[in-house]
Amino acid sequence: MFFNPCEILMPQRVEILPTALLNNSHCTVCVVADVNLLIHKRLRRDLHDVGVFIRVPLLLYVRQGRQDIRDHLGNSQTVQAGHLVYFPKGVYAVSDFTVGDQAPFEALIAAFSPALLQRQRLETRSVRATASFATHSTSMADAHKCLVCPATEPVAEFMTSVVAIYGQGRYADRSALALLKLEELLHLIDADPRLRPLSEALASDGANERSTDIASMMEAHWQYDLRIEDYAALCGCSESTFTRRFKTLYQESPKQWLVRRRMQAAHQLLQDGRTSIQDAALFAGYESVSHFISTYKKQFQSTPKKIQKQNLSA
Repeated sequence: MFFNPCEILMPQRVEILPTALLNNSHCTVCVVADVNLLIHKRLRRDLHDVGVFIRVPLLLYVRQGRQDIRDHLGNSQTVQAGHLVYFPKGVYAVSDFTVGDQAPFEALIAAFSPALLQRQRLETRSVRATASFATHSTSMADAHKCLVCPATEPVAEFMTSVVAIYGQGRYADRSALALLKLEELLHLIDADPRLRPLSEALASDGANERSTDIASMMEAHWQYDLRIEDYAALCGCSESTFTRRFKTLYQESPKQWLVRRRMQAAHQLLQDGRTSIQDAALFAGYESVSHFISTYKKQFQSTPKKIQKQNLSA
């Protein structure tokens, strides 16, 4: 299936989370251990059209203000103060952040490695989560939907305490502390029946760490400007392992496959005669139209303009 570039819901270039949060001027790292982290975000003015790709499962608690989210599936959700939003691994989203009356936008962000979620699942032996894995099969689209729910009092108090104690970043280098605090948060979520959907979503992301099918994943994500290591992370493996498996499956490198796949999509768009060469180039991930034309010519032994003319005269 091909899409009109005018209908794309998010920019081709996106920030990769949680990595981008570590160098964000609006964020303070509370505690961190590799990709496992707790970060305090604070905005003094509205911020719009912030595009992100979620590399590992991420939970955000809005303390003040409002966050409006649009994902790549066309879903729109509003996260009010006092609510949680869960971003599964592999989600693309665009957010608008709105400050409150006489108060900044404020949120606490927790990121979890799939390995941590797996360990938590084994430790808690959650019967409801285990049953969910055994009986529930989700499509790629369903697995990539955000989940919004009110924060319970224990979770809200936990988030507030993290900001109060660790919000100045004095303990940011204590990796063992980061793991302990994230495990505490997971236990609070798992112990509360009101947060059952969130608990199951977290456990599911951990259980599915290494079960992602390369072919399905690439078809769902090829149109976005990600690095090879990001595609590997979506499959739950190292970049070298991903590249080796990819070459076995497709008999070409991931980079070669991506160029060919994006060119096929651009070619399809140009054939309808209504898409400009510039829009087709942007959709294929090329900011330079001349570079796009050169690559297109190598792929199809013709120029985009000739293809357009042929289909207009047909």
